[in-house]
Amino acid sequence: MLYKFLVVICFFTLFNSANAQLIEWDAFNVGDNLAVKDNDSGLVWLDLSQTAGENYVDAGTLFVGWEHASYNHVEDLLDSVFPDIVFSGPLGTTYSFEEACAYSTVANSCYQSAKTWQDLFGATVGDVYYQTIAFGMYEDENHILSMGGSFVNGSGNANRYGVDFDVNYSVNYDNRYANNEFTYYSSFLLLTSSLPVQQIQAIQLKQTAIDVNEPDIEYMFMFVVGGLLIARRR
Repeated sequence: MLYKFLVVICFFTLFNSANAQLIEWDAFNVGDNLAVKDNDSGLVWLDLSQTAGENYVDAGTLFVGWEHASYNHVEDLLDSVFPDIVFSGPLGTTYSFEEACAYSTVANSCYQSAKTWQDLFGATVGDVYYQTIAFGMYEDENHILSMGGSFVNGSGNANRYGVDFDVNYSVNYDNRYANNEFTYYSSFLLLTSSLPVQQIQAIQLKQTAIDVNEPDIEYMFMFVVGGLLIARRR
């Protein structure tokens, strides 16, 4: 009995140490705990529960100061939480899984990491009350929508999805979204001010270009028309 107790304690110590860089954080108000901060990178992630069921494109405009996360940031995050995924379902098959986690003991690292993921990033209740889902969508390096996260089936089992899960969710996305295929899917968003300086500058330049360029075109058009009228009078 003492031996089993020591094993459990050792497991939680090691597991928490491996994920100690991720802590609950505030997203909008003091004490709301609707975000997660990575102390190693300084990045602040919005809880997946906040964008559940939202269209991926629209999710990036829901909250001022929050941006779609780039694929390299998302995949670094998934690798840090799920570093040891063992494939147990066919990759690229919708509604399949990358690793099924059977709940056998408290020290089951697969199941526990799936649960810890949801404890940190929030979860949405599935079709039945004991099923909870925390899937985040992101665009990979080829601008294809991918997904990572976990599904927990009560205390029975769980599924984990990491960076190698390669379902292409971009195909016919809008129609599938309209048909409620992505009811439980969320989007990975990062707090803009937590991004590296270069990325913040790029976002600001992009926003400035959108704000400035449209009026510039109107002024140019007016200038050309005015010039033609003057030339005609002459």
